[in-house]
Amino acid sequence: MIESKFTGVPAETMERLLTLTRRLTSRRDMAALLEDVLHGSTMLIPGADFVCVFLYHPECNALVPVGGTGFALSAFP
Repeated sequence: MIESKFTGVPAETMERLLTLTRRLTSRRDMAALLEDVLHGSTMLIPGADFVCVFLYHPECNALVPVGGTGFALSAFP
């Protein structure tokens, strides 16, 4: 277990964040990386009911939803 140097952040949360970071840096597949971000976010944020990931698309100068959990992506235009 790592020791948290951040006030108010439990060591267990920091350990989960470190584990997620290691997984993300080892991924080469965008779909697998997105799945890790979605799952990891809900595990790291207490009380999170849903998570959505947006990517910036310069062609339309907008953030576009590319993945989510806890709701339907069709909720976004």
